[in-house]
Amino acid sequence: MNGPPAPSERYSPDGGAHYAQAPGPLIAFSPDGHLLAVAGGNDASARVWDTTSGDQLARLQHQDLVQAIAFSPNGALIATGSVDGVVSLWTTTTGEELTHMSTDRSQAVYNLAFTPDGQALVASGYLYAVHAWQVPSGDVLATLPHNGSGDEEALTVSPDGKLVVTAEDDTVHVWDLATGREVARVVAEDSGTIDSVAFSPDGRLLATAGSAGIVRTWQATGDWRTSGLNHPDTVLWVDFSPDSRFLATGDQDGNGRVWDASTGQLVRLLAHGGAVESVAFSPDNQLLATASDDNYAREWDLSTGSERLRIAHTDHVYAVAFSGDGRLLATGSRDRAVRVFDAASGQEVAHMQQDAAAVAVAFSHDGSILASSSQEGTVRLWDPQSSRETGRVSVGEGNATHGVSISPDGRYLAAGDDHSAHVWDVSTLHEIANFGHDTPIYGVAFSPDGRYVATTSIDSSVGVWDFRAGQEVARRAHDGGVFTATFSPDGRLLATGGDDRTARIWTVDPTNLLNEACTRVTQNLTLQEWQQYLPDESYHKTCPNLP
Repeated sequence: MNGPPAPSERYSPDGGAHYAQAPGPLIAFSPDGHLLAVAGGNDASARVWDTTSGDQLARLQHQDLVQAIAFSPNGALIATGSVDGVVSLWTTTTGEELTHMSTDRSQAVYNLAFTPDGQALVASGYLYAVHAWQVPSGDVLATLPHNGSGDEEALTVSPDGKLVVTAEDDTVHVWDLATGREVARVVAEDSGTIDSVAFSPDGRLLATAGSAGIVRTWQATGDWRTSGLNHPDTVLWVDFSPDSRFLATGDQDGNGRVWDASTGQLVRLLAHGGAVESVAFSPDNQLLATASDDNYAREWDLSTGSERLRIAHTDHVYAVAFSGDGRLLATGSRDRAVRVFDAASGQEVAHMQQDAAAVAVAFSHDGSILASSSQEGTVRLWDPQSSRETGRVSVGEGNATHGVSISPDGRYLAAGDDHSAHVWDVSTLHEIANFGHDTPIYGVAFSPDGRYVATTSIDSSVGVWDFRAGQEVARRAHDGGVFTATFSPDGRLLATGGDDRTARIWTVDPTNLLNEACTRVTQNLTLQEWQQYLPDESYHKTCPNLP
C-alpha cells in the first residue's frame, strides 16, 4: 500500500510556503468551494486563497489573534472575529474592510454565523451576550444576554434564519432573532461541554455533541424540551407556579420538589412520609400544597420551605387544589372524602363523601364549582361552600376516571378514564368530545386559552387535542408511562411527568400546533362543523393548503 494521497495544497495561516503548517488553524471554504479562508497564526490576520491556483487573494488584518471566520451564503463577504472582541466584514476578492463591530465587553469572539439570507451576522464567544448585526451596515440587530459563565462554545442559525442556537457548558440556548427572546433552554445532561451544534437541513432537528462523546438530537419544531428534571422515582404530578417561573413535582420517593423552570435547578425539597401524589401552587405564588400516601395534605411556605398546615385523612391523600382566589384548599383521598379547608387557617368548611376513592379534584376559576373524579367511573360537581352535589357524569360501569380539569372559562369539564378522554359542557353535562389513547389516560389539562386539552397515558405518550374540532394536533413521548401534565399560565410551556423518573418541559407554539394539525387531517371543517364546535368564532379555513 502506498498510503493516503498527499493533499494537493496546504495553506499557512502565517502566509508562508504552501506546505508549511501552523498549529490549530481555522479554515472555512466559500459556499462554491472556490475560496478558502485560513486563520489561527500569530500575525493577527486571516488569509483568503484561490483553491484552484493556490494564489493568496487577500489578507485580512486585525489588531489581535483571529479566532473565528465565516463566509456569507453567496460567498461575496467574509466575517472575521478576534480575541479583542472586534468583528470585521470584508469583501472576499479584494480584502476591503466594509465595516467592523465591537462587542460591549471587548472580549474574545469564538464563533460567527451568517443567517441563510446573508442579511445578518451573529457572534458568540466569551462575551456574556450573543450579538447580531445587520449586513453589510453593521447596525446592531439584537443583543441576546445570558446569565452563565459567558463562554459560548458553539453557534448555529436555523435554516429559516429565525432561531439562533448557542451552547454554554452543557446548556443549549435557543433565541428568537427577531424578538431577542430566549425561547428554549436545553440541558444536555452527561454530555460534558457542548462543542458543536447543527440543524438538519429541514430545520426539524438540532444535533449537539459534547466532550463526553455523546451526540444527541432534539426536536426543533415548536416542542423544545427545555429541561429534563431527573427524579429518583416515578413523577406523579406537576404544576406550574402562576408566574410560570417555577415547576413543582410530586414523586413516588416521598418528596415534593420545586424547580426553576428555566434552568432546571432544584429550589425546594419538601419531605413527606409517603409518595407525593399531587402538588398545587397558590395563586399568589407564596404557598405550595402537597398530597401524600402518608395520609396527610400539607401546605408549605415557599419563601422559607417551612410547613404551615397539616391536614389529616384516614387514608392516602391523592389530590389537592387551590381555589382561584387562593382562599380555599380542596383535598381528595382514598378514604372517599372530598374536603374543603380555609387555606389560611386550616379550618374545614365543607366535607363531601363519594362511593369510591377521590383521585383528583379541580376548582372552576371563580371557585363556585369543585369537580372530583373517582375510581368508580364518575365525576361529581360540588358547591364547595355548602357541600351540595350539583351534577354528575359517568364514563361507564367498571371504567375508572383519573385526572379531572375545568376549562379557564368554566364552560367545559374534562376527565380521563381507562380508554379515552371526555369533555362535557358544564351547564348541560352533555358530552361534546371523546378522544384519546388506546390505554388508560391518567392526566388531563386545559390550555389557558381553553382551546386545547393535553392528555397523558401509560402508553408513554402525551397528546395535545383541539377538542372542539376533534383533532389531535401534537403527540410527544416519554420513555415510560406518563401520569401528569399541566400548561404554564402563559400557555407557552407544557410540563409532563412519568414513569421514566423525569419531569419534562416543552414549549408550546400555537402556530406550530396548528401547522402540525394540518398535516394530520385531509380537509378543513365544513361550515356546519365549525358552527357546531366553534360557535363563538367566525368561519375561516385553518389549513390554507387543504380543501
